[in-house]
Amino acid sequence: MELALRITPEPMPTANCFRPDSNDASRTSIRTTASSRRVKPRETAAEAVVRDEARKNERVLVVEDNDNLRSVAVSNIRQLGYRVVEAATPESALEVIAHGAAPDILFTDVIMPGTMDGIGLAHAIVKLRPNIRVVLTSGFTGQNFEQHDRLPWPLLAKPYRRAQLAAILRSTSGTPQAA
Repeated sequence: MELALRITPEPMPTANCFRPDSNDASRTSIRTTASSRRVKPRETAAEAVVRDEARKNERVLVVEDNDNLRSVAVSNIRQLGYRVVEAATPESALEVIAHGAAPDILFTDVIMPGTMDGIGLAHAIVKLRPNIRVVLTSGFTGQNFEQHDRLPWPLLAKPYRRAQLAAILRSTSGTPQAA
């Protein structure tokens, strides 16, 4: 069976899908319209609370070796109202701290190439900045990551939604976590 598609751009974009062999009287068509205006996604309650309550001076150090994932995390955290400093490796994160950055929250991937993983980084940064709050994230949270129940910091499983990120960042605000 063949289908034809007729698109009319004015006054409102409309697409009609129909069988070309049918006569006009018996023609069955499926009609859909699309608005040209962009619709802003609705903010969840958790996102709204974090955005509204996030202190403008709270800074999050995001450490993620995957450029695309780091970009998404940084964008989401900024949209939640936090200031962000980013690093691609644990070593560069330590350099950021050594050069005087004073993040309030460390948000780090656990599994990273090199000699130090996110857990080692968290321990090292907590030694340098005892008041820092830590949130770990990993795509390996099942069988490949059995030790996450024994971690002193919360672990956010990838992939995560912005509402989950908002909730975990908010839950770490306030008092520092023990390492």
